[in-house]
Amino acid sequence: MIRRALLYGSLSAAAVAVWTLVELAIGFHGPRAEIGRWTGFISVVFPIAAVVLALRASRRDRGGLSWSVGMQEGIAVSVVSSVLGAVFFWLYFTVINPGFRAETVAPSPAAEAVTVLVSGLALGLIVSTIASLLMRSPSSKPVA
Repeated sequence: MIRRALLYGSLSAAAVAVWTLVELAIGFHGPRAEIGRWTGFISVVFPIAAVVLALRASRRDRGGLSWSVGMQEGIAVSVVSSVLGAVFFWLYFTVINPGFRAETVAPSPAAEAVTVLVSGLALGLIVSTIASLLMRSPSSKPVA
């Protein structure tokens, strides 16, 4: 479970980071920030996909998936993704694009990182709950 959480959580954080850097490169975090306000929501797809793919792999490897195992795996993926994402966004607002912070509502890069961490964990909890309920094995089938 830990290996899977590290893999999918890291892939999720990397995808969000790459998407953010692409937005920066095409001006969505600068001269065309009004577009970036909307395209930033695309990055929500990556952590959702990471949780779903991790649960799918877990179900395949275990021969089934219980709700509790799905929740554990999904939340573990979300923790890894959120922590790495918070570190990336702290670097983004302090090193990569420090001028962009002036346009956001966050008072500091640390506050922005905490926002990323908390919102990522909240999203992960919601997605893990829904995905675990939808992907769980029938109750008649024993699952380890």
